[in-house]
Amino acid sequence: MFSDTENEEALVVEIQECYVIVVYDPGVCKYHLVNLESGSIVISIDFDRDICDELNARVDDWEVVDAKLSVSK
Repeated sequence: MFSDTENEEALVVEIQECYVIVVYDPGVCKYHLVNLESGSIVISIDFDRDICDELNARVDDWEVVDAKLSVSK
């Protein structure tokens, strides 16, 4: 059997530096922070939570970087 401490350590996910875009998913009422390079979800945050508060609680350092997303068909 694993102790609670061992279980918590096994569930730790390493978040590395990356640029993300915030995507709202109305189907599950969550914001997803999606890695722009890999397309994978880095963090999912409940819609009723403050994104800044959640980032402060989950990661060591973050900043808003001005970016422009241009999409064409």
